[in-house]
Amino acid sequence: MNITDARSELLDWVARCKTNDIDYLDIMTSLGFLQKSAIQNKPTPCAFKDMDEFGEAVITAKQDLKKFLDHKIPDIGLIVKSSVAGNTFRAFHMKSRGLAPSELYRSTVTKIFIRDLALFKGLNTQEAYTKFVVTRAKEIGTVFDESMGKDGFMGFNRASKLLNLTCKEMLRFSGFDREVQRNLLPLLHVPWDSFTLQAVRLLKPPYPIPMNASMGWEKLNDEETYLMFQAWIRAECDKLNAYPIHYEIAAWNMAH
Repeated sequence: MNITDARSELLDWVARCKTNDIDYLDIMTSLGFLQKSAIQNKPTPCAFKDMDEFGEAVITAKQDLKKFLDHKIPDIGLIVKSSVAGNTFRAFHMKSRGLAPSELYRSTVTKIFIRDLALFKGLNTQEAYTKFVVTRAKEIGTVFDESMGKDGFMGFNRASKLLNLTCKEMLRFSGFDREVQRNLLPLLHVPWDSFTLQAVRLLKPPYPIPMNASMGWEKLNDEETYLMFQAWIRAECDKLNAYPIHYEIAAWNMAH
Protein backbone atom coordinates (compact mmCIF):
# COMPACT_ATOMS: atom_id res chain seq x y z
CA MET A 1 0.00 0.00 0.00
CA ASN A 2 1.31 3.47 -0.87
CA ILE A 3 0.52 6.82 0.74
CA THR A 4 -2.23 7.62 -1.74
CA ASP A 5 -3.99 4.31 -1.09
CA ALA A 6 -3.64 4.73 2.68
CA ARG A 7 -5.05 8.25 2.52
CA SER A 8 -7.98 7.04 0.40
CA GLU A 9 -8.82 4.24 2.83
CA LEU A 10 -8.57 6.56 5.81
CA LEU A 11 -10.92 9.09 4.21
CA ASP A 12 -13.35 6.30 3.38
CA TRP A 13 -13.29 5.13 7.02
CA VAL A 14 -13.90 8.68 8.28
CA ALA A 15 -16.83 9.05 5.87
CA ARG A 16 -18.36 5.78 7.10
CA CYS A 17 -17.96 6.92 10.72
CA LYS A 18 -19.76 10.17 9.93
CA THR A 19 -22.54 8.35 8.10
CA ASN A 20 -23.20 6.33 11.25
CA ASP A 21 -22.74 9.35 13.55
CA ILE A 22 -19.64 7.80 15.15
CA ASP A 23 -16.98 10.16 16.49
CA TYR A 24 -13.84 9.05 14.67
CA LEU A 25 -11.69 11.47 16.71
CA ASP A 26 -12.71 9.73 19.93
CA ILE A 27 -11.83 6.36 18.41
CA MET A 28 -8.41 7.53 17.27
CA THR A 29 -7.75 9.12 20.66
CA SER A 30 -8.70 5.95 22.55
CA LEU A 31 -6.26 4.01 20.37
CA GLY A 32 -3.47 6.48 21.11
CA PHE A 33 -3.27 8.01 17.62
CA LEU A 34 -4.34 11.46 18.87
CA GLN A 35 -3.62 13.39 22.05
CA LYS A 36 -6.50 14.33 24.31
CA SER A 37 -5.80 18.02 23.71
CA ALA A 38 -6.98 17.63 20.12
CA ILE A 39 -10.56 17.15 21.30
CA GLN A 40 -10.50 18.58 24.82
CA ASN A 41 -13.15 21.16 24.00
CA LYS A 42 -15.47 18.65 22.37
CA PRO A 43 -18.43 17.50 24.50
CA THR A 44 -18.19 13.82 25.35
CA PRO A 45 -21.13 11.55 26.21
CA CYS A 46 -20.97 10.36 29.82
CA ALA A 47 -22.77 7.57 31.68
CA PHE A 48 -24.56 7.91 35.01
CA LYS A 49 -22.96 5.40 37.34
CA ASP A 50 -26.18 4.60 39.22
CA MET A 51 -29.82 5.63 39.68
CA ASP A 52 -28.97 7.99 42.53
CA GLU A 53 -26.72 10.06 40.28
CA PHE A 54 -29.36 9.87 37.55
CA GLY A 55 -32.04 11.13 39.94
CA GLU A 56 -30.02 14.05 41.24
CA ALA A 57 -29.22 15.21 37.71
CA VAL A 58 -32.83 14.93 36.54
CA ILE A 59 -34.13 16.93 39.51
CA THR A 60 -31.49 19.62 38.95
CA ALA A 61 -32.52 19.88 35.29
CA LYS A 62 -36.00 21.09 36.27
CA GLN A 63 -34.75 24.62 36.88
CA ASP A 64 -32.78 24.60 33.64
CA LEU A 65 -35.91 23.67 31.70
CA LYS A 66 -37.86 26.47 33.34
CA LYS A 67 -35.26 29.01 32.21
CA PHE A 68 -35.32 27.54 28.72
CA LEU A 69 -39.10 27.87 28.45
CA ASP A 70 -39.12 31.43 29.73
CA HIS A 71 -37.40 32.63 26.55
CA LYS A 72 -40.13 32.99 23.91
CA ILE A 73 -39.66 32.87 20.13
CA PRO A 74 -42.32 34.53 17.92
CA ASP A 75 -41.76 32.75 14.60
CA ILE A 76 -42.08 29.05 13.75
CA GLY A 77 -39.32 29.24 11.17
CA LEU A 78 -36.93 30.66 13.76
CA ILE A 79 -37.96 27.97 16.23
CA VAL A 80 -37.20 25.19 13.76
CA LYS A 81 -33.86 26.77 12.87
CA SER A 82 -32.76 27.19 16.48
CA SER A 83 -33.95 23.75 17.57
CA VAL A 84 -31.22 21.73 15.84
CA ALA A 85 -27.59 22.85 15.97
CA GLY A 86 -25.89 23.24 12.62
CA ASN A 87 -23.17 20.71 13.44
CA THR A 88 -25.82 17.99 13.89
CA PHE A 89 -26.41 18.03 10.15
CA ARG A 90 -22.82 16.99 9.47
CA ALA A 91 -23.98 13.41 9.94
CA PHE A 92 -26.14 13.70 6.81
CA HIS A 93 -23.97 13.34 3.73
CA MET A 94 -26.00 14.82 0.89
CA LYS A 95 -23.43 16.80 -1.11
CA SER A 96 -23.47 14.17 -3.86
CA ARG A 97 -27.01 15.35 -4.60
CA GLY A 98 -26.21 19.00 -4.15
CA LEU A 99 -28.45 19.16 -1.09
CA ALA A 100 -28.05 20.96 2.23
CA PRO A 101 -29.60 18.76 4.95
CA SER A 102 -30.14 21.73 7.26
CA GLU A 103 -32.15 23.59 4.63
CA LEU A 104 -34.17 20.49 3.70
CA TYR A 105 -35.01 19.76 7.34
CA ARG A 106 -35.90 23.36 8.17
CA SER A 107 -38.15 23.85 5.16
CA THR A 108 -39.87 20.48 5.65
CA VAL A 109 -40.48 20.82 9.39
CA THR A 110 -41.50 24.49 9.23
CA LYS A 111 -44.23 23.47 6.77
CA ILE A 112 -45.28 20.61 9.07
CA PHE A 113 -45.71 22.84 12.11
CA ILE A 114 -47.47 25.59 10.19
CA ARG A 115 -49.81 22.99 8.70
CA ASP A 116 -50.37 21.06 11.96
CA LEU A 117 -50.03 23.85 14.53
CA ALA A 118 -53.60 23.55 15.85
CA LEU A 119 -53.26 19.77 16.12
CA PHE A 120 -49.92 19.99 17.96
CA LYS A 121 -51.26 22.68 20.28
CA GLY A 122 -54.24 20.54 21.25
CA LEU A 123 -52.43 17.26 21.95
CA ASN A 124 -53.33 16.18 25.48
CA THR A 125 -52.72 12.44 25.74
CA GLN A 126 -49.56 10.38 25.45
CA GLU A 127 -51.12 8.22 22.77
CA ALA A 128 -52.04 11.20 20.59
CA TYR A 129 -48.65 12.84 21.07
CA THR A 130 -46.78 9.65 20.23
CA LYS A 131 -48.85 9.22 17.07
CA PHE A 132 -47.97 12.81 16.08
CA VAL A 133 -44.24 12.21 16.53
CA VAL A 134 -44.18 8.83 14.80
CA THR A 135 -46.18 9.92 11.75
CA ARG A 136 -44.27 13.19 11.29
CA ALA A 137 -40.89 11.51 11.78
CA LYS A 138 -41.81 9.06 9.03
CA GLU A 139 -42.87 12.00 6.86
CA ILE A 140 -39.49 13.66 7.39
CA GLY A 141 -37.74 10.37 6.64
CA THR A 142 -39.64 10.02 3.38
CA VAL A 143 -38.64 13.53 2.27
CA PHE A 144 -34.96 12.82 2.92
CA ASP A 145 -35.07 9.34 1.38
CA GLU A 146 -36.74 10.60 -1.78
CA SER A 147 -34.35 13.55 -2.03
CA MET A 148 -31.41 11.16 -1.88
CA GLY A 149 -33.06 8.47 -3.97
CA LYS A 150 -32.22 5.94 -1.27
CA ASP A 151 -34.65 4.05 0.95
CA GLY A 152 -33.61 4.10 4.59
CA PHE A 153 -31.18 6.98 4.14
CA MET A 154 -32.68 8.94 7.03
CA GLY A 155 -33.75 6.17 9.37
CA PHE A 156 -36.59 6.51 11.88
CA ASN A 157 -34.48 7.41 14.89
CA ARG A 158 -32.49 10.13 13.14
CA ALA A 159 -35.73 11.69 11.92
CA SER A 160 -37.41 11.40 15.33
CA LYS A 161 -34.33 12.76 17.13
CA LEU A 162 -34.42 15.97 15.08
CA LEU A 163 -38.19 16.25 15.34
CA ASN A 164 -38.15 15.73 19.11
CA LEU A 165 -35.65 18.58 19.45
CA THR A 166 -37.98 20.81 17.47
CA CYS A 167 -41.02 19.73 19.48
CA LYS A 168 -39.22 20.79 22.65
CA GLU A 169 -38.33 24.13 21.08
CA MET A 170 -41.95 24.63 19.99
CA LEU A 171 -42.90 25.02 23.64
CA ARG A 172 -41.17 28.40 23.44
CA PHE A 173 -43.54 29.60 20.72
CA SER A 174 -45.01 32.92 21.79
CA GLY A 175 -48.35 31.82 20.39
CA PHE A 176 -48.64 29.19 23.13
CA ASP A 177 -49.76 30.20 26.60
CA ARG A 178 -48.72 28.57 29.88
CA GLU A 179 -51.58 26.08 29.75
CA VAL A 180 -50.43 24.74 26.37
CA GLN A 181 -46.90 24.44 27.74
CA ARG A 182 -48.14 22.55 30.81
CA ASN A 183 -50.18 20.16 28.67
CA LEU A 184 -47.38 19.35 26.21
CA LEU A 185 -44.43 19.27 28.57
CA PRO A 186 -45.14 15.84 30.13
CA LEU A 187 -45.73 14.33 26.68
CA LEU A 188 -42.40 15.21 25.05
CA HIS A 189 -40.18 12.36 23.89
CA VAL A 190 -36.45 12.08 24.53
CA PRO A 191 -34.34 12.78 21.43
CA TRP A 192 -32.15 9.66 21.39
CA ASP A 193 -28.56 10.44 20.44
CA SER A 194 -25.07 9.73 21.75
CA PHE A 195 -25.63 11.88 24.86
CA THR A 196 -29.03 10.54 25.90
CA LEU A 197 -28.28 6.91 24.98
CA GLN A 198 -24.89 6.58 26.57
CA ALA A 199 -25.95 8.42 29.72
CA VAL A 200 -28.24 5.51 30.69
CA ARG A 201 -26.03 2.74 29.34
CA LEU A 202 -25.19 1.47 32.85
CA LEU A 203 -28.71 1.75 34.28
CA LYS A 204 -30.21 -1.49 32.91
CA PRO A 205 -32.13 -0.04 29.95
CA PRO A 206 -34.59 -2.31 28.11
CA TYR A 207 -31.94 -3.26 25.55
CA PRO A 208 -28.11 -3.22 25.91
CA ILE A 209 -26.68 0.06 24.62
CA PRO A 210 -23.27 -0.11 22.93
CA MET A 211 -20.61 2.41 23.96
CA ASN A 212 -20.69 4.07 20.53
CA ALA A 213 -24.50 4.28 20.26
CA SER A 214 -25.74 7.50 18.69
CA MET A 215 -28.76 8.78 16.76
CA GLY A 216 -27.71 6.48 13.92
CA TRP A 217 -28.03 3.36 16.12
CA GLU A 218 -29.81 0.85 13.91
CA LYS A 219 -31.75 -0.71 16.80
CA LEU A 220 -33.84 2.45 17.30
CA ASN A 221 -34.91 2.53 13.67
CA ASP A 222 -37.38 -0.10 14.80
CA GLU A 223 -40.47 1.79 15.95
CA GLU A 224 -41.35 -0.78 18.62
CA THR A 225 -37.90 -0.54 20.19
CA TYR A 226 -37.97 3.26 20.02
CA LEU A 227 -41.28 3.30 21.89
CA MET A 228 -39.96 0.77 24.42
CA PHE A 229 -37.07 3.10 25.23
CA GLN A 230 -39.42 6.07 25.54
CA ALA A 231 -41.70 4.14 27.91
CA TRP A 232 -38.73 3.02 30.02
CA ILE A 233 -37.25 6.49 30.49
CA ARG A 234 -40.73 7.87 31.21
CA ALA A 235 -41.26 5.30 33.96
CA GLU A 236 -37.88 6.15 35.54
CA CYS A 237 -38.68 9.88 35.44
CA ASP A 238 -42.15 9.29 36.89
CA LYS A 239 -40.46 7.90 40.01
CA LEU A 240 -38.82 11.32 40.43
CA ASN A 241 -41.95 13.33 39.66
CA ALA A 242 -40.13 14.50 36.54
CA TYR A 243 -40.56 14.25 32.77
CA PRO A 244 -38.45 12.59 30.08
CA ILE A 245 -37.39 15.99 28.76
CA HIS A 246 -35.81 16.72 32.16
CA TYR A 247 -33.69 13.65 31.57
CA GLU A 248 -32.64 14.91 28.12
CA ILE A 249 -31.40 18.14 29.70
CA ALA A 250 -29.64 16.23 32.49
CA ALA A 251 -27.77 14.05 29.99
CA TRP A 252 -26.76 17.12 27.99
CA ASN A 253 -25.57 18.95 31.11
CA MET A 254 -23.46 16.03 32.25
CA ALA A 255 -21.65 15.87 28.91
CA HIS A 256 -21.06 19.60 28.74
